[in-house]
Amino acid sequence: MHACKPGIWLVFVMMMPGCAVTQQADFYLLNAVPGTEPVVNSAILTGPIVNIQAIRLAGYLDRPQIVSREGQNRLVIDEFNRWGEPLKDNFKRVFIENLAVRIAPARVKSYGEKKPFNYQLFISVKRFEIAQNEHCILKANWRLFGDPLKTMLVDENTEIIIPLAGKQYKDRVAALSKAVAALADEIANSLRLQPGT
Repeated sequence: MHACKPGIWLVFVMMMPGCAVTQQADFYLLNAVPGTEPVVNSAILTGPIVNIQAIRLAGYLDRPQIVSREGQNRLVIDEFNRWGEPLKDNFKRVFIENLAVRIAPARVKSYGEKKPFNYQLFISVKRFEIAQNEHCILKANWRLFGDPLKTMLVDENTEIIIPLAGKQYKDRVAALSKAVAALADEIANSLRLQPGT
């Protein structure tokens, strides 16, 4: 009888069902960040209405994995750190929540809702990622229109950079959440300068 070599037994054990350990993915969501403006009683509905006509994210963000960037051209797609829902839905909901707090008693409506409204807002997100493992970056073009759409009031390109507080993914998502809030801050400040707000 021939003795089995130790290496053969090792290969056999590793191939047995149930022996491999599968890494589990972690899931994250953006969250709203409190603004510096005082919150007005939500029962007061006398302010103008802002309609979020569209929020579009760059195509490379349309994936469940969280995206980071190394250098100018290399994207890192992390299979084990993912969004808990489609990023476009999470971004939209959190942005609306941030903006609503900052412009109260003005109100925010989402696209698809019927008139009346006083202003219409379009946002195109060009970049939304962790860069160089040091900070998050949000680059967006946003346009504010009166009603009707032929009256464009603001056409702005915004770049927001938020340093990371740590290297874990929870720190990355926290920084991305702050970037969404900073975009809401900038748009809210512009809205306050418009007549009737």
